[in-house]
Amino acid sequence: MRVQDVIKIIEGPFAGLNGTLVYLTGERAVITLDLPSRQIEVEMDSNWIMTATPDRRSVSNVRIAPLGSRNSA
Repeated sequence: MRVQDVIKIIEGPFAGLNGTLVYLTGERAVITLDLPSRQIEVEMDSNWIMTATPDRRSVSNVRIAPLGSRNSA
């Protein structure tokens, strides 16, 4: 992992959230989280984070069919 990488928190009170890696040293990491009301920095164990992978439900995978070719139910 490198500074500015998007990461996913997998342990602790913020598990499930994504953030941006600000600082990583040994066993500690500082992460920026964008919350609805503000942006915060949190420090946590570096074992609690992993590099985030792109969402597989990307819009680029959606096929658009012309209106005339759709089947009616």
